[in-house]
Amino acid sequence: MKYPIAEIFRSIQGEGVNAGRLATFIRFAGCNLSCTWCDTDHTMKEELTASEIIKRVVEIDSKFVVLTGGEPTLHLSMGVLEPLQTAGYELAIETNGVMPIQPAFLRYLSWITVSPKWHMGAEFMQRFGDELKIIWDGVVDPSAVAKGTEFDHYVVQPEWTKRGDALKHVLKFIEDNPKWRLSTQLHKILCFH
Repeated sequence: MKYPIAEIFRSIQGEGVNAGRLATFIRFAGCNLSCTWCDTDHTMKEELTASEIIKRVVEIDSKFVVLTGGEPTLHLSMGVLEPLQTAGYELAIETNGVMPIQPAFLRYLSWITVSPKWHMGAEFMQRFGDELKIIWDGVVDPSAVAKGTEFDHYVVQPEWTKRGDALKHVLKFIEDNPKWRLSTQLHKILCFH
């Protein structure tokens, strides 16, 4: 089996609770949504087998591995997850949550970030995890989006295309809702990648 890959690279985690942490990113190609503000190139650059993916991760040598995309739940498999976990890698996933993570995969993941895209009219099914990250333009109340979810951390991030106005709304929202934390795009500030 071959996996559609946009890129595999090492960088600083720029968003959410793990911001500032060195990580290896496996960016799978393709997404089940088309968000107008998406700043990620998730077009397929190559197809790799599980062993080729693992070889690249080992060469990069960062023990924190982030499965992202596009949408990584479209491509998760034991063929990638099990060998990486067995080799001592800490596996995280960033998903839009439209497709729930299969129960068999949960034991391999040490961190689950769900970033729902309610703007697209997409209901998210993955309603639990470590971190719920809302990309917010200041219009829809993140608390309404988070209703009925079970996450350890709730973060809100200004929509990057509307930085000034959105940041003002986000900061006011956090002031009024102290369980929420601010997420930025640290990787863009650092220009590390």
